[in-house]
Amino acid sequence: MHVLKKYVMIINILFLAFILGSCAAPQIEPSAGILHYKEQTVNEPLRNELLAMAISDQKIRRKIISSGIDSISDELLLEARNIDSRNTQRLKQIIEEFGWPNCDVVGKEGVSAALLIVQHSDRDINFQKRMLPKIKNAFNSGDISGQDLALLVDRVLIAADEMQIYGSQIEIVNGDVIVLPVSEPEDLDIRRKKLGLSTMIQYIKLIRQVYNLDESQ
Repeated sequence: MHVLKKYVMIINILFLAFILGSCAAPQIEPSAGILHYKEQTVNEPLRNELLAMAISDQKIRRKIISSGIDSISDELLLEARNIDSRNTQRLKQIIEEFGWPNCDVVGKEGVSAALLIVQHSDRDINFQKRMLPKIKNAFNSGDISGQDLALLVDRVLIAADEMQIYGSQIEIVNGDVIVLPVSEPEDLDIRRKKLGLSTMIQYIKLIRQVYNLDESQ
């Protein structure tokens, strides 16, 4: 069975998280490519570039899901891999020039787009690890959600062959949802609640619904 990402991040794969979690519509004023959001000044060209990168990320993943989780073609896998690689390299350049793109620079939608790209930079685990402190700071400052933080924390741990903390990383095997090893599973829902996440039962139910899996399993 072909699987693009063994460790499926269900919300980020399926939905434009940077749209769903966006702020109220910003107020645009004519100003040489600068967007004024409330009292903040946002770099509109950079924000738009990040959103375009995230849209390309989501478009290929929608193709993959619509093709069927058990019948993904090598061509789609290669296309997704190339998009991820391009997005990762460009985000590195952006961070080198501007630093981590926080809400003051690109607005909340832009931050979510940048985070999505980091989440899908699996071929550059060192980059994901370097971004973890920045993502934690973004969470502490309210730029991203607990779900966003949990996804990257777990993703990095699993890539390092360690147990995840929040249970966000799963495999789909023969139509069944398998949660990858979790540290102290008896306290899993408590940790998830602290980040504002649903229970694991609700999370798995959502995965089954999105992938049209038999919920009787």
